[in-house]
Amino acid sequence: MRRQPILEYRSRCGRSVVLRPYHSWTALFIVMNHHDTQLTRRACIIALHEEGKSSRGIAQRVGCSRSCVQKWIERWHHTGNLNDLGMLRRPRSRVTSQEEDQRIIQAAENDPFTNAKAIREELSLEVSAETVRRRLHQAGIHHRELAKKEQLTDTHRTARLAFALQFKDKGMEFWERTIFTDEK
Repeated sequence: MRRQPILEYRSRCGRSVVLRPYHSWTALFIVMNHHDTQLTRRACIIALHEEGKSSRGIAQRVGCSRSCVQKWIERWHHTGNLNDLGMLRRPRSRVTSQEEDQRIIQAAENDPFTNAKAIREELSLEVSAETVRRRLHQAGIHHRELAKKEQLTDTHRTARLAFALQFKDKGMEFWERTIFTDEK
């Protein structure tokens, strides 16, 4: 009689996934998150493959596509790992150097009312404004655009002063009469 394989796999958060032949390969642990659920499914695929099941049969039993089954079997044989490649890939290299990051931060501190686009153009950086914005956010600098207000000219100021002086000496009766007659 062929002995049923027991597959144990330790997840990246330290919990063990243990699969035993138990009513269609049930995981004997409490699923804590999505990652562990995926590991359980992948471990089931490997365990069923070790049992000699076909890719199509495994796919039907586990509830995924045949290509998914083949991918995880192949990855298991090549790497012995069931984690996502995201954990295995190197992070993308930074477009800006530390010196450029410091210059971006310095430019923002010198002129607090500037924006990412202006900083990029001022420093002649070959990066997007979004990259500059990310560097600022990483440094804890969050800029907002100023509200655009109409600037008063000398003509405006003179007209406003004349209006205020016109009503400067009016008494309370005038204002009460004006307010109540305007509401009607």
